[in-house]
Formats: sequence, structure tokens, C-alpha cells
Amino acid sequence: LAPAMVMFSNLEELYLYNNEGLGCTPRMIDLENWEAKEQKPSKVERAGGKGILRLARALPHSLKKLALGSCALGPRVVTELLPILSGLPSLEHLGLRAVPVQ
Repeated sequence: LAPAMVMFSNLEELYLYNNEGLGCTPRMIDLENWEAKEQKPSKVERAGGKGILRLARALPHSLKKLALGSCALGPRVVTELLPILSGLPSLEHLGLRAVPVQ
């Protein structure tokens, strides 16, 4: 999605809420469907938010509203995300509902 942002230079609203995969690796998402009889991996790795951070850097300066609620971003990713988003001069609303921040 980040590379496509150049085609949306006048974008004002972007709704990505309820997109739990934004902060997870595919392996982590698959754990939800893991059968009890199989042995679960001992370590679940986070994607580190690289995708959402890359997207945030590519967002147009015209963006006024961004909804990221219920996206399983986690506190570390949100902490990295906020300074990037603060550089968007038109941003008036940032939705982070149901995102755990410590």
C-alpha cells in the first residue's frame, strides 16, 4: 500500500481500522487458527510494524483523518508511529481506539 500512496496525493481520509494484520507477522495470525492437537511455536515474532511505519511515511500531506483502531499495533509500534504522523500538517483526527498503549 505504501508505494501506491503517490497516486493518492489528495487523499484526505484513510480507514484501516479492524485490520489486525497490520501489526502482526503472518505466523502470528495463523496462531488464531492453530489446532489444539498441534504443538504451538514457542516464540511469536512481531513484524515490528515495518509495514505500517512505511505506509505512515508515504501518507500525503493532505490527509486529515486516519483510523487505525483495532489494528493490533501494540505500544512500541504506536510510539514509533506518532512522531511520523505528527509531521502531517493537515491531520486533524487519529483513531487509535482499542490499541493498547502503555
